[in-house]
Amino acid sequence: MTFTGTRVANSNAGQHIASRTNFMGSNFYGQTQSPDPLYRAPIYGMLPDTHIALLESDNPSYIIYSYGTPIAWYGTYGWNIPAIKYSMTTSKHQSYVRRSI
Repeated sequence: MTFTGTRVANSNAGQHIASRTNFMGSNFYGQTQSPDPLYRAPIYGMLPDTHIALLESDNPSYIIYSYGTPIAWYGTYGWNIPAIKYSMTTSKHQSYVRRSI
C-alpha cells in the first residue's frame, strides 16, 4: 500500500479524522479510498466477517485503521465505528475516532 498524507502523533490525529484527510500515526492511520474498487486493495486485518460485509456494502470513502484493521469508516450512511474490542491500544485509537467525529 502506498501512503500519502501527514505524519502525526496519534493524539493529534483528530483534525485529520474530522476532515477525513490522510494521516499516519503509530500503527494508526486514516486514508481516503478510491471510488473504483479495482484501484484499492481491501485490507480487513482482524475485522470479523460480519463487519467486512457491512464495510463493503457501505462503500466507504475514508477508512481508519489500527494495526492494519479497519476500526472506523465514513461511507454512504455516515460514520461507522463497529463495537468490537481489540487490544488496549486499539481501544485508545477507537476513542480518538469517537472524540473526533
